[in-house]
Amino acid sequence: EVLRESMLAYAQLCNGNLGYGILMVTLLVRLALLPLTLRLAKAAQVQQRAMQRIQPMLDALRRSHTHNPRRLAEETRRLMAREGVSPVPVAGCVGGLVQLPIFIALYAAVRDLSTIGGRFLWVRDLARPDLLVALLATTFTVAASAAGPTPSPAHRNVLLVVTALVTA
Repeated sequence: EVLRESMLAYAQLCNGNLGYGILMVTLLVRLALLPLTLRLAKAAQVQQRAMQRIQPMLDALRRSHTHNPRRLAEETRRLMAREGVSPVPVAGCVGGLVQLPIFIALYAAVRDLSTIGGRFLWVRDLARPDLLVALLATTFTVAASAAGPTPSPAHRNVLLVVTALVTA
């Protein structure tokens, strides 16, 4: 409700244009979350470097315990504990969970206001889907996913396809 009312207030400041109101509040929310986002990105980078550092040892364990998955799991857990690497980055999970309600509220406010309609840039009616907006969102999301860290090269294509499908 607060986000929706803020969007309406900014829209009034911009001659009643809902698109600008939505844009302003979205930018302010992203700006407010920027310190947390940067902290999470740094933690993810540290985790990725740690995993890259122990990758040769993990590969050796996989080769030596190909027929004993239980032993492989046990040795992997020992290696990660000895090297101080967490198998699940808790900070990243918690940080994502903290942001989730904010983004859900932001999405709900945008969805609620978009039913009112109105023009924004080339979009004639915010209440109706726009193919160019969908294509731009998909393109930027796939590009951001491609530029970001991925678990392994084998999963990279799957990640890009899933990201594109979810966004479109």
